[in-house]
Amino acid sequence: MLTLILERNLLFFSKDEEDDTSGRTKAMPSIKSKARTGKAYLVVIKGENFGDEYECKEKDTVIGRSSSNDIVIEDEGVSRKHCVIEPATNSYLLKDLKSTNGTFLNDKKVASPVILKHSDKITVGKTVLQFIITEEGREGSYTI
Repeated sequence: MLTLILERNLLFFSKDEEDDTSGRTKAMPSIKSKARTGKAYLVVIKGENFGDEYECKEKDTVIGRSSSNDIVIEDEGVSRKHCVIEPATNSYLLKDLKSTNGTFLNDKKVASPVILKHSDKITVGKTVLQFIITEEGREGSYTI
């Protein structure tokens, strides 16, 4: 088992081959964190804010360089108001806010609103965020 410490978050990485044939690694929040079943999160997996985790609330979540945003990304390639994640019926939508360098979803430029799926990767500037949805009954674990 490999343990990775990210500032205040402690993640345990393991692979249970008997139960999972996808070949992906499961990341489980430390026992200090609360159960996060049925919620959506963004986790910075590359960039200046590496390891930061943000919950997607039941309101628009604006991402950008400005301190007035819900998620502030310290990256000079990110616009002041770069993109937004909007809650929709049973899903979340990603929209670019006419950013200078564009917003990318799984390495494809976002031209119109797109529905986010579990483990999607959002790139803004040089920063990559992973969209995570936890499911009930999974005890707060998620696959990346």
